Amino acid sequence: MKLIHKNFHGIDDPLIISDLFSETIGGASNTACAIGNGRLTAGISPWAETVYFRWPGLSMYDHLRYVTRNTHLLHGLTNVKDMRYGGDAPCDDWYKYGRPYEKHKGLGACGGIYYGKGGILWQDQPCWRSSRRYSREWSHLIETILTTDADRTEMRAQMKISQWIMPHSDIMVQHYVIDAEKADAFFYHAVFAPWMTNPPGFHNTDSKKAGFGAVYSEEDEILLWIYPAVDDHKRVAESFDSIITIRDAQRLCSGKGIFIAMACSLPVREYQAGTGRYGRLSLKKGPAPGRADAEDGYLEKNRCRRGAVDGAFKVPLINGKGEVTVFISVAESPAKAALLVKDARLLGHEELKNRAFPVWDRVRAGIYVPEGIDSACKLAVWRSISNLLLGQDKETGAIVASPVRQPRYCCDWPRDGAFFDLALDLAGMHDAVDRHLMFYKKTQRKNRLAFSIARLASFQFPFYSPAGHWHSNMNCDGSAGSLKILPFEIDETSLMVWDIWRHRKYLNADRLDEYRLAFTGTVLNAMNAILPFVDLKRGRVKRTIEDDDYLAKATLHGASAVLTALACGADLAEEWNIDTSLRIKCLEATAVLRKGMLKQLECGGALDDSGWRGIQWSLFPSPLFNGCEPGRYRPLLEKLSADMRKKALGRTGGVGYLGEQLFTFGVATIGMPEYNELKEDLLRVLVNDVPVEGTGCCGEVGLWIEYKGKKIIQNRTSMPHLWSGVTVYLAILALREPQLFQNLRPQFEK
Repeated sequence: MKLIHKNFHGIDDPLIISDLFSETIGGASNTACAIGNGRLTAGISPWAETVYFRWPGLSMYDHLRYVTRNTHLLHGLTNVKDMRYGGDAPCDDWYKYGRPYEKHKGLGACGGIYYGKGGILWQDQPCWRSSRRYSREWSHLIETILTTDADRTEMRAQMKISQWIMPHSDIMVQHYVIDAEKADAFFYHAVFAPWMTNPPGFHNTDSKKAGFGAVYSEEDEILLWIYPAVDDHKRVAESFDSIITIRDAQRLCSGKGIFIAMACSLPVREYQAGTGRYGRLSLKKGPAPGRADAEDGYLEKNRCRRGAVDGAFKVPLINGKGEVTVFISVAESPAKAALLVKDARLLGHEELKNRAFPVWDRVRAGIYVPEGIDSACKLAVWRSISNLLLGQDKETGAIVASPVRQPRYCCDWPRDGAFFDLALDLAGMHDAVDRHLMFYKKTQRKNRLAFSIARLASFQFPFYSPAGHWHSNMNCDGSAGSLKILPFEIDETSLMVWDIWRHRKYLNADRLDEYRLAFTGTVLNAMNAILPFVDLKRGRVKRTIEDDDYLAKATLHGASAVLTALACGADLAEEWNIDTSLRIKCLEATAVLRKGMLKQLECGGALDDSGWRGIQWSLFPSPLFNGCEPGRYRPLLEKLSADMRKKALGRTGGVGYLGEQLFTFGVATIGMPEYNELKEDLLRVLVNDVPVEGTGCCGEVGLWIEYKGKKIIQNRTSMPHLWSGVTVYLAILALREPQLFQNLRPQFEK
């Protein structure tokens, strides 16, 4: 998107400006990694706070209230702001990781240690130094160690927090090992607010419709947040005060809802279902919020609360030491949610770990790892692919750009999806690609008439035909996502054709006919949607939306994607016997468009107006330079290498889409030894400097910041950003085994 505000603290990189624009209007994400199983997904901050808790799909709106500051769209366009701590950070850790400014203190879920003489230290306070690692480098069990800073001589403490979600059951396990001399008790606090609606758009960060009520069952020692099915709302509300046990809640809730159960491994000394307003105005009085109630070391044991509810537990410590496991489950009924917690509590955290590790190990064993790579590259391979699988919705097969909701990237972009599928196929995860492509088959648009007010910005008629295209991005249930205002994006439709064309190369022979029958109609509809955008007289692509922009354009970015689709469409039309006329049209359009693009590049116009990814995609996957001498595309290589040198090796500004640049550059420079040293230098930065320390996850972009006398990367926007992670894997393959890509670019036929 072309912004009015083009500079930020001396940085003029359009990708970084666009990223900061997303944070300005959507709020910055406070994550170092995500954990999940394809149904239940949680975000973990650098300080081991839980900052989102989404279920039963990756786009379903968050059931945990945690909101960072944001501003409105027009403000973001004219005055991009940094929504994270920098020089104003109250401690080194907050500066290093760029902790977001929070809209209201006390949201999310985290633990705290209480000192009788000094008060309570919560995980989200600026008194901790943090470090983290995965317990077993390929797993989804994240261990964070928090240590109080040296100035707190009277309140020194260390907490080791292990967090994971069980692979085959919707329960989150958090094990705390506490060593805090002079501390009396451990508290755990959470602000859950379940609801059953997808968010309406990019900017909605905290719905007032979320939440219904919560009750504590003394019999079960479980705090249960309740959001009954709509048909049950009135009956449950009228009888809410009579809910004493989980059985009572189950009797009242006849339909499917959302129920979150929270319990501890040790007997709970005190509890509180408190008034969880946190920034919301209300004239109603109620019991003290659980977090505020804990400040004096005691909880008043309020048993139930209707409306917005937070919850807290107190567990005593012996000589400042102790181990506590917090179990949080979610299900469609009170009984199921409670049963998950009860079973987990009986098994204990060690047995639960022992059951989870083999599942993760089987995934790791199935990931293709190039031979001879160093340990840093090997870790990058495992993390990028395991995170990608974490981002695939278990029910629908959709894959989100990132699990985070601030900014709202928990949607499936078909453009990203085509490259996600490429990485999964190269990694050997063909079944995951099958599921993802079936999601795209089901979500291809069929209606012949639609309306988009965004077309008026480009002086185009607001009514259009979306048939054969996809929504710009989609929720995991297939509905239009956060960019529903955009009609469609030509590069996404085009890359879907390439995705379908490419995946067949990984199928067994006995599946090819089934695959052809399943996707012939999808390809035909997509090609009929793409072909009208090729200007056969001028050898160009007509202006239309490409890559999340609100204005219609005709850059090298869109043209490269269209050229790829035309070549793939011609190939499939013949192989699948789709339509003779379709093959003829595709071949004609391919020849004319390729000739026009080469001519534009020779004149310099296309290179100057390349769009977000025009240079990269011209090199791969488009067939633009098939059969050409390297001199024809040398200007693209030089421009790309200069940009990568500046951002990665010059360590100024930031790195934006470095993995994508390096992987396409690597594919394009096979047999060009003059670039070998540069590629190796860039790969070292990509795998060692760019990821979040201790998790190996990447943000959409990273800023170079000065930290204790050296330059480090501060990841921005969303961690993990699955595109950034996947392109690290693709870059490693492109440099170590570039031959893997040679048959994945369609051939140009004269």
